[in-house]
Amino acid sequence: MKKLLLLFVISFSTTLLVAQNSRWSQTEVMLQSHFLQQPNDFKTVYDVGIGTRWNYQFTPRLSMNLGGFLNYGKYSKNEVEDGTLYIDFFKKTEIHYFVIENINQLTVETPLSLQFKLAKLGKNKVSILGSARPQFVVNSKISGFRFNEYVVMNDNLTDENYNIFNDALLNLGFSIVRPIYEQHNILLEFGYEYSTTTMSNGLFIRSGIDF
Repeated sequence: MKKLLLLFVISFSTTLLVAQNSRWSQTEVMLQSHFLQQPNDFKTVYDVGIGTRWNYQFTPRLSMNLGGFLNYGKYSKNEVEDGTLYIDFFKKTEIHYFVIENINQLTVETPLSLQFKLAKLGKNKVSILGSARPQFVVNSKISGFRFNEYVVMNDNLTDENYNIFNDALLNLGFSIVRPIYEQHNILLEFGYEYSTTTMSNGLFIRSGIDF
């Protein structure tokens, strides 16, 4: 966990230094939510995050975004099975002799996205965007049943089957940018999301401001 947090801080600091290059433009602070995903037959109760990213302008219409996000999510099993010998899964985590009922995860995302401006509608700039978002586990809190006993445990109890790489999310959607004052804008993004690990579908929404 400490190593991943250190990696996030290093990644954040490095991209911030890169962003000082004049070829990088806005710095954006964003809030995001993933929803309607059902990974491994779990329903998403909530999955929210905060992060920042930097914009590199290739042409007046085409740009690239690079950033880092910290997310916290809670997921619940749609149906808990009966039995005495279990192997259960959530994304890349495998758990023996345990049926997961709920799982809470703190994760780090390192997204890379491309954005193409389509049109300007009044003051609003509308773009289409696509992104790949690798996701890494910082901490998991898992509750469920081991035989007939209800158990709550952290990821350090499943180290032998624990995988830091959690998921890779693919996004396709739209971005709306509207100026608010001076050279600052508010941003709204929404669209379709696909999990390459669990092959489940969902939606995403993000909002933020650039500086």
